[in-house]
Amino acid sequence: MTEVNNQPSGDLSLPELLASVREFLANDVVPQLEGRSQFNTRVANGVLGTVVRELASAEAMASLKQVARTQWGLAQEVDPAHALAKGLAERSVTVDDALLAWLRQYQLLVCQVNNPKYPSLAQAQRRWMEGADN
Repeated sequence: MTEVNNQPSGDLSLPELLASVREFLANDVVPQLEGRSQFNTRVANGVLGTVVRELASAEAMASLKQVARTQWGLAQEVDPAHALAKGLAERSVTVDDALLAWLRQYQLLVCQVNNPKYPSLAQAQRRWMEGADN
């Protein structure tokens, strides 16, 4: 697994550099554009936001994936989410409380990175992480 160093050789971290680029795009570039170019720049800015969140969650995701590899005996080079999905489809993985808890944690983390404004994210966090049923 490749470890990401969020501290470049300068004074700013990668998330700080990305935030600066995002601010520049939003405040200086987008207002000068229109139509498709403006739309594409807004999309690119959103992608940079996803990258910032991905960097922020990288350690938690790596830890969560290692838990799955240990719990279900998965090889290091295997993506646990895909391996567990395949195992579920093939009925070689048993659905139990440990699997459901892992899937909930994984999905919450993925959603926080990919779609932090998802309307039901806060509700899912409350229900899933505070022990409520379904």
